[in-house]
Amino acid sequence: KKTEEKREIISLIINNFLIRPYSLDVFLLLQKSKENDKFTTKMTLTSLLNERNYAELSKYILQTPENKLKTLMEKIIEYFEKTDENIKKSEEMQKFEEIYKKTKKSVTPQKIVLSLTFSLYYQIQKVKMGKNIILNLNVDEIAALKKYDTIVSTKELPAYKMLPMAYSYQIDSNNYLSLLGVKREQAETMNIYYYNWLYYASFSPIWLDRIQKYGGKINFERQTVEFQEDPNDDLMQEFYGHFGYEPDEQTRETQEKSIQPLNTTKTWQNFYETFGKRGIYIPQF
Repeated sequence: KKTEEKREIISLIINNFLIRPYSLDVFLLLQKSKENDKFTTKMTLTSLLNERNYAELSKYILQTPENKLKTLMEKIIEYFEKTDENIKKSEEMQKFEEIYKKTKKSVTPQKIVLSLTFSLYYQIQKVKMGKNIILNLNVDEIAALKKYDTIVSTKELPAYKMLPMAYSYQIDSNNYLSLLGVKREQAETMNIYYYNWLYYASFSPIWLDRIQKYGGKINFERQTVEFQEDPNDDLMQEFYGHFGYEPDEQTRETQEKSIQPLNTTKTWQNFYETFGKRGIYIPQF
């Protein structure tokens, strides 16, 4: 019963994310700022907001020190408040402070200001980005998600046979990862994937819990996971009975679903034309 409820909750979250309104404006501006993050214009904040110079405005916000962000957010809200009577400074500042408090450890605060600034632009420009509805799933759709349940090793299905079943998709089938400046030495990546994957997996809560459950310890100096072998290694044997995936023994097809070579075949122009046209920022590539 609990498994079915969890499956339903996760499926609802994913499906609602897929249909909810979205814009890639902030994401694209962040990528452009990496190419040239120098704020060179002599325009004031008000002029940038007035002229909707989104590229320079984003640099202005991203280069503002954290201790001045609250004041900056107030000035931005005051500007929009004069434009739209439905925008209230007290409400918007409360929204900013709540988001900042909840996400300051995981999200760069300048990005919060940038995102909220664009939400105000959308409001005054009455931008409609999609359907603002909640989607419910029927019984058959929920049942179909059973195929995504966690695969558990058994005598009939030992751990080393699980990866071909678990890897349903490639990590970058459309070759977009290279746009993010991701680089990797394929030989080094293969070596880590073959022989050191468990150490890197240990940084996720679920794998750390699995490792510790069987008495494993993380050796950060050696970058390894170590299990007690004396007076016996029963726990270690049990752990690898469940999770000994043996990636080095898998076929190349299976391996490359996880660590495929990065191919540069797409451009930001391709990305924008496919996903980015709902927003208000038109990037110059």
